[in-house]
Parts: sequence; C-alpha cells; structure tokens
Amino acid sequence: MVIQTPADYTGTGATVSLATIAGFDAWCKIVQVMVDGAGAQCRIGDALTTNVRGTPILPGGGQFLPPIGVPTEQLALSQVFVNVPNGTKIYVLYVA
Repeated sequence: MVIQTPADYTGTGATVSLATIAGFDAWCKIVQVMVDGAGAQCRIGDALTTNVRGTPILPGGGQFLPPIGVPTEQLALSQVFVNVPNGTKIYVLYVA
C-alpha cells in the first residue's frame, strides 16, 4: 500500500465520487479530504450527498476516514462522495 495524492479538484457544484477525482476506483485503508481555506463548505457522504446532505467540511477543515474493522476491510473510492461548491478546491489523500 502506498500514499496516493490525485491533482487538486476544483468543484462545479456537483456531487462526485472520490473515484472520479482520482481517475479510477481503488480499495483504500485511509482516506482524507481537505477543503481550501479560501473556499466554501463542502459535504462528504454516500451517493445521496448534496449541498444540504452529508457531513459538512468547513473551509480550512478536513475529514479523515480511518482504517475500519479488521485489516482486510477497506473503503472503495467509488462509495465515498463529495459535494464541492463551484470554484472551491479540495485536496484528497488516500492509501491504496
């Protein structure tokens, strides 16, 4: 497993999966999403995440999804979604 850092993502107001941001799907042990301090509030969650649904991530803040359960359990990037307002940048890091 190695640390992966896809290019910074600039939001369009749409909800996208982290697999879309990474350019491919991957099973991961750790996922972290940070919001640019000059941006707007983002949301993270499941496929139903919108600008009013999901866990908020404030500008300058982040969301860390730690390892889950036993060592063989992992998160799929295609199952984690973010709603990023138009023009707001986010930074993603994951271990796959």
